[in-house]
Amino acid sequence: VIGNAIMYEVCARISEWVGLSFRDQREVCYMMLYTIACMFNVLLDFVTTYTTAEIILESLGFRTYFGLHFRDVNSFTQKFETYGMQRSLAENTYSYAFPSTFLIPFL
Repeated sequence: VIGNAIMYEVCARISEWVGLSFRDQREVCYMMLYTIACMFNVLLDFVTTYTTAEIILESLGFRTYFGLHFRDVNSFTQKFETYGMQRSLAENTYSYAFPSTFLIPFL
């Protein structure tokens, strides 16, 4: 909540500081800044979730379908496609999205 309020305020101040002549131009600038900030935030969440899942899977000694240790898988694509990674990312996404994102705002 506080992070979102800070993001709103920073985007508003920057859009005013730019010095656009018309209010609709300031609002367009604000929306662009806010959209970029939200996309950056989601990207950072994805990277953090992937890194955390990777560390957990390596620490717990997970194996791939073919019996190879997770820590021995080298490429990002191969790690991302393992069942353990897919399950971990799905669980994290579900716990992030429900109920706080998909239910509570609509009640």
